[in-house]
Amino acid sequence: MYLFPDAFKNHFLSLNIQVNCLEFRTGCSEMLLLSASWSRNTTKICQYEKSYSSYPRQMKNANVPSFDAFDALMIEIIKYSNSVSSDDSDIRFLESLGVNVSEKLIEKATKDHARFINELDIVKYVCTEFWSSVYHKQVDTLKTNYQDVYVLIVNDFQPLVKFESIPEGISEIPKYLAFPSGLLKGALCSLGLNCVVAADCEQPPTCKFTVTVLSYRGIS
Repeated sequence: MYLFPDAFKNHFLSLNIQVNCLEFRTGCSEMLLLSASWSRNTTKICQYEKSYSSYPRQMKNANVPSFDAFDALMIEIIKYSNSVSSDDSDIRFLESLGVNVSEKLIEKATKDHARFINELDIVKYVCTEFWSSVYHKQVDTLKTNYQDVYVLIVNDFQPLVKFESIPEGISEIPKYLAFPSGLLKGALCSLGLNCVVAADCEQPPTCKFTVTVLSYRGIS
């Protein structure tokens, strides 16, 4: 049995979103029981069952169940938000959720970290250590024009894998990119980079995040 990571659970709780997750493994399949509450409304949002055979080869690894649970939770949060709000408010909610969660994660992760040298140093940290702490892999490619614009490319982004075989659902992709966009924005802003983050996906499951830095304040 694997419990949903305490770090994420505690930070969702701080946002009045209570998360419970139990995982049961039998052979090559697993079942996740997820429930969540938003403000005063409590809803069991899913009973999620899947087989490892439906995942890419790299997902058939005993070290990734925490990612599976987190991924399943985000999918169900998106489904829930679809049922109670419009597309625009969905995206705003999911992005703000990402911002708030990452602010708390960054505060804990960098408590004993050496001082960052410059804004590129901050972006590199977010692309490597921070991103991998959430998605179990680093950002695949980082590009910059050295004029406050950074492009982060993520190949095989797990939340978008299903859109390879369901092209008619491509209009839903912005919702699946809203939370990670918020994660990036919250992390970078917490480290002194006031920025905006735009997400794009031309060929799922590869996606691109463009970070435009508006101002930089060095922090210790």
